[in-house]
Amino acid sequence: MKLKACWIRKILKNYENIDFLWFNFIDYSKRKIDMFQAKKISEDIDEENSLSPESSLPDREKGAIKRVCIKKVWLFDKKFSYEEIVKIMQFAKLDSVQLYSNNLENFKKLKNKWYFVIKPIQINKIEEFEKYKNFVDLFIIDGKNPWSWKTYDYKKINNLNLEKNFLLAGWVSEENILEIKKIFKNNKFFCWVDVASSIDNWENIDLEKVKKIVNLIK
Repeated sequence: MKLKACWIRKILKNYENIDFLWFNFIDYSKRKIDMFQAKKISEDIDEENSLSPESSLPDREKGAIKRVCIKKVWLFDKKFSYEEIVKIMQFAKLDSVQLYSNNLENFKKLKNKWYFVIKPIQINKIEEFEKYKNFVDLFIIDGKNPWSWKTYDYKKINNLNLEKNFLLAGWVSEENILEIKKIFKNNKFFCWVDVASSIDNWENIDLEKVKKIVNLIK
């Protein structure tokens, strides 16, 4: 089980603190950054990932560099055309795209370009799964009211027999992370959890909470 945290709004130097960090370069909302910021962050990640263990960085001991596996995601809503999406993806050097859209053709085209394609679906609209499953690499499953900071009955997901990797969203926190891990321990398609809302106060990130969640998972 890995973590998704869509809170990056500036260049950091703590990418190695968790095993898998999911970046959302969000075009709107309080977490908004523009494509120029996104490009700087993307290049910084690539530079850090290219360093060998023997490379030296300020304030780090030799050999302390840990290569990190990061998917760099931009979230697009339905107002973006396919051409606009590709232009931004190429400019900011991103490899993954998350679409809040029902435009099936956009999903097909982006998948054909070898992007890692992500679609959020709500637990009460799970019928969307069949329509998009051949053109999506990962589904984000949320409750009936996304961004409400409310939990829901996660056990229902196991009854759906979804044969596609999915990420669980819906107020995942240090209080329920172990219970969630237990619920999905035998579900081979359960890959990631979204902890963004529980660690982000919209101004900064509680890194102690991040570390605690990581330690609980491990």
